[in-house]
Amino acid sequence: MKKFNAQVRKLRRRKNGRVVVSAFYHLFWSVKGHGHGQFSLKVRDRQVAEKLKAEFIYEKERELGGVIAPRAVRAAAGRLLTEHLAEFLAYMEGLNRSASHISHVGTRVRKLIADCGWRYLSDVTAKSFELWRQKKSGELSVKTRNEYRAAMFSLLAWLEENEQLAVNPFKRVKKTEGRGQETVKRRAATHLEMDALLSKAGVYAVAYLAAATTGLRRGELSKLEWGDVHLEAAEPVALVRAVTTKDRKPAKVYLGRQLVAELKKLHSSGVPSNSLVLAGRMPTTKQMREHLKAARIAYVDEQGRRLDFHALRMTLDTNMAIAGVPDAVRMKVMRHKSPRLTLETYTDSEKVPVAGALAKLPEFGCLENGKEHTGKDTGILVKGSPVLSLPVTSGNDLKCAKSPANIGECHRLSPLVIASLEKATGGERGIRTPGGV
Repeated sequence: MKKFNAQVRKLRRRKNGRVVVSAFYHLFWSVKGHGHGQFSLKVRDRQVAEKLKAEFIYEKERELGGVIAPRAVRAAAGRLLTEHLAEFLAYMEGLNRSASHISHVGTRVRKLIADCGWRYLSDVTAKSFELWRQKKSGELSVKTRNEYRAAMFSLLAWLEENEQLAVNPFKRVKKTEGRGQETVKRRAATHLEMDALLSKAGVYAVAYLAAATTGLRRGELSKLEWGDVHLEAAEPVALVRAVTTKDRKPAKVYLGRQLVAELKKLHSSGVPSNSLVLAGRMPTTKQMREHLKAARIAYVDEQGRRLDFHALRMTLDTNMAIAGVPDAVRMKVMRHKSPRLTLETYTDSEKVPVAGALAKLPEFGCLENGKEHTGKDTGILVKGSPVLSLPVTSGNDLKCAKSPANIGECHRLSPLVIASLEKATGGERGIRTPGGV
C-alpha cells in the first residue's frame, strides 16, 4: 500500500493584520500516485477530528485496495437515474446544445428507463439494452435504435468522466449495422424533373432551386436572412450563421448565377437585413407533394425511394458527381466530414454515368473499331502489309546450311523452329556448339 499522509488542523489566515483561526478542523491528505485533497470535518473537538481522520484513512485504503468503490461512485449508485438525467440535461444546456437535441436525448433515455425497468445505475447493463433493442427491431428503424444507444451512452460517459461511474457498461454495446436497411430511402431528381417541379411550384420555386444548388438544409434555408446574403460580391455567397447550421459552425456557401438572379428579384432596398430571405416561400411537406403531383412526379418511386425536400441536397451531390467535380470539392460544398457520406449516402448511384466512364477506357487487342491495325502505339494502319505473321506449322520446309548462332539479339525463337533445327544440325536448341560447323 502506498504511504498515506493525513493530518487534521485548523486553518489559519491573516485578516487586518491579525491571525484568524478557523472554528472547524480540516483534514489534509495525500497518497503518492493517487492524488491529494482537503475538506472541512465540521467539528470543533480535536479528538472527534482524529476519529474522523482514522475513519477516512480506513475507507480510503479499502478504496485503493479495490475492496469498495470510491465514495463518489457509491453516492451516485444510491441516486435515481432520473436525477442523474436531470443534471445531465442541465449540463448540456450549459454547453449551448440545441433545444431539440436536449429534448430528444431526454425523451429517449426516459423511455429506456421505463421500458427496461432501470431505477439505479446498477440496473443498467449491456444485456438488458440489447434485449430491448432486439424486441424493438420490428418497430424502430436501425437509425432510431442507434440514436437510443447514443443517448444512453452519452449520459453514462458523462457520469464516468465525472468519476460517478466506474465503468460505462455501454462501451461493449455496438451500433446496429444499418447500410441497406434504411426505412427512408431517397433519390436524386433528374434534370427534367427539376424543370417540371420549378414550373409548377409558383412562389416556392426559389426554395427548391436554392436547396438543389446550394445544399442548404430546410432549417438552414428557413433561417437565412438578407444580411447573410451578398449578391453584389464578385463571387456571390451566403454566410450562414453558426446558430442556424446543423453542426453549429459558420458556413460560406457560394450561390449560382440562376439563384442569384432569382434572389435579386425578391430583394428590395427597403428590406431590413434581419428579415428572412424565403419568408412565405418555404414549402411544407404537404405542399411539396402537391407540387410533385402537379408536375407528374412520383413522391415515392417503384423502388420505394422518396423525392422529398432533403432529396434536393442529394440531387446537388449527384449532379456534381455526373459533372466530374473532384471528391474533395464535393465534400466541401456538401459540408461533410466523412467521404462516405458524400460518395455513398448522398450520391444516387443509378444516375452516375458508369457506362459512359467505361466507354472512355482504352481498347485492347488487334482490332480497333472493327478495323485491323499494326498494334503500335500510334495505331497507324500500314497499307498493303500483312496483318499477322504467317504461323510456322512445321520445320521440314526450313532449309539452312548452318545452324543459327546465338548473337544476343533474339532469344525467343518459336519452339517449332528450334525443334527442326535440332533435327537438321544436331545442335542444342539451335545454338552453335563448340566444334560445330
